[in-house]
Amino acid sequence: MPTWLLSPWSWLAMGLAALSIAGAGAYAGYRWEEGVAKSWELKLANYKNDEAAASLKKFQDTAKKIEDASGAYVAEQTVLKGQFDVIAKDLKNVQAKTPLDPRCKLAPERLRVIRDAVSRANAATEK
Repeated sequence: MPTWLLSPWSWLAMGLAALSIAGAGAYAGYRWEEGVAKSWELKLANYKNDEAAASLKKFQDTAKKIEDASGAYVAEQTVLKGQFDVIAKDLKNVQAKTPLDPRCKLAPERLRVIRDAVSRANAATEK
């Protein structure tokens, strides 16, 4: 047996070396686990970010469609308003332009339908 193994200081030095190597290994393992955990957290954050971006894009596309449909609705409403004005004017002037022949007799059902149509048209133009 070598003589340096008999010295208590050599055992102390070997013990401290073993303890240092074990400590360094434990610290390296801890840092490695911490890096893995941070890597997973980063992946999860990137996934959530991508999902949020996709949801935002979908929301923006839907909002754009709604805005376009609203503009089309307003344009159609403007056109229809102009047509209602023309129809109302024509209805007011129709009897003056083309009066009914005095011999003309309308069936009661047809007369009721015409009256209902005229009253609905008048109600629509008054709004």
